Amino acid sequence: MAQALRALCGAFGSSCRIGNSLGAKLPGPVRTESAISFSGSFVNVDFVRHGGKSHSHRRQVKINPYHILPEIPAVEKTQERLTEENAQFLQQVNADNVSPLKAPPPERKPFTYWTKRTGLICKKIGVIPQWLTNGRRIRCSVVQVIDNHVVSSSAPEEFAKQYNASRYKPKVRNVGCMVVGAESIDPTNLTDDYVKLFEPAGLQPKRKLSKFIVTPDALVQPGTALRATHFRTGDYVDVGAKTIDHGFQGVMKRWKFKGGPATHGATKFHRRPGSIGHGAHNSKVKKGKKMPGFMGGKYQMQRCLQIMRMNRTHDVMYIRGTFPGATNSWCYVFDTVARSKRPLKNPPPMPTHYPEDDVTPQPEETFVPLLFQLDKPTIEFEITEDDLKKVRTGAKTAQKSPSKAPPKAGAKVAGKS
Repeated sequence: MAQALRALCGAFGSSCRIGNSLGAKLPGPVRTESAISFSGSFVNVDFVRHGGKSHSHRRQVKINPYHILPEIPAVEKTQERLTEENAQFLQQVNADNVSPLKAPPPERKPFTYWTKRTGLICKKIGVIPQWLTNGRRIRCSVVQVIDNHVVSSSAPEEFAKQYNASRYKPKVRNVGCMVVGAESIDPTNLTDDYVKLFEPAGLQPKRKLSKFIVTPDALVQPGTALRATHFRTGDYVDVGAKTIDHGFQGVMKRWKFKGGPATHGATKFHRRPGSIGHGAHNSKVKKGKKMPGFMGGKYQMQRCLQIMRMNRTHDVMYIRGTFPGATNSWCYVFDTVARSKRPLKNPPPMPTHYPEDDVTPQPEETFVPLLFQLDKPTIEFEITEDDLKKVRTGAKTAQKSPSKAPPKAGAKVAGKS
């Protein structure tokens, strides 16, 4: 549309005015009744596209800090013509699933109070109910670990050179960095520069990359697979995810305001916030005032959630409670930072779980002792009349508290001699 308007302006001279006087029909949503001015070859496309209306304010979307573009633009995509022999060879290489590790695993170090292991990149499947052995119903969030591999690992000395010391303070804290990727994708639809990032580790390109700050004793070799067995049932974890984005919302939905009256003379005041400040002394709107704005779309962390159940075959974890994020969204699972929940007496595998360390075959699913297994016999609870009285409410059926007996003669009462 912009090129057509420039050509139209060039036909009428260096400057022209399009409106009722022109009388020509322009393609697109341009309204002929509103006058739109042009000067030379400059065209205000936004002004034309919205029919003379100013563009409303939108949230500034933060661009992913990719120095290398992960995907090829749709215009430049070309399908490589593979022969049948090459296609069979690629399928055979993927089916072999050869380990990309070029050296044996590093020396295992003990888990200490200051150890900070890497986290996992998971996908949230949903929330389902589970039952405890005492009959209580709880909610568990189901997450799945999808093709997690260590892409790169940086020691504290290398990490201090890569990033500014004022942010992470690697020299003071003596921490390193690990880049973990999740969900392998087809490399034919990616740029060559992005694919080369995974060649040193011998991995397929990943859809999701994330950086984890770890201590030197928890560094993992690049190319190592991270599975759900990185944690154990009963461990407490911290889960971080991005909240559901609701866009620009008013105070009633964003802050749960009551709003104005519905009737009795209320005119255009039903969903308004009301007064936002006073005009006398110190007349201003105070910082942090709850007002309309963008709701959701922010990263939040839910602390101290327990893993109740784990499926080793499909790398699925059942985490007690809920955390932010929509279904099929990415989330990050870490060891909890709560001091009382750190597994010091029964430490987790360091730096991660290696299948060759299992002496005996492990079961497909593991449960915490408190969780009821649905394949077990049903547990029946007998409800007595006393239990019903505790549940009932109301003045007539409420259980009265026993009255205090008067003190005996000669007994000492508080405040009296």
